[in-house]
Amino acid sequence: MIRFSNDSIGSKVNSQRRAIVEATVKFPDSHTYQSYFNVTTKKGDARLCSKIAGILAAKRTSDLIPLCHQLPLSHIDIEYEHRHDLNEVLVR
Repeated sequence: MIRFSNDSIGSKVNSQRRAIVEATVKFPDSHTYQSYFNVTTKKGDARLCSKIAGILAAKRTSDLIPLCHQLPLSHIDIEYEHRHDLNEVLVR
């Protein structure tokens, strides 16, 4: 039988960590890709929504990694690389 457990981290000194996550958002066509840049879509600003989603995902890292304690965050940065010719956005 395999057993898992969380260790106590009460006396552990904080360490500096850095994680970089990357995803490519591919749009089916140029019209949909261009609507991503249009802040007047029916549902609002897609760029702002994606930035908020990224921040919320970073804050929930410990929920996604098994046996991971909640991690204190000091900075979250989200960058976008727009690839107009491919109708996609690289999010980092």
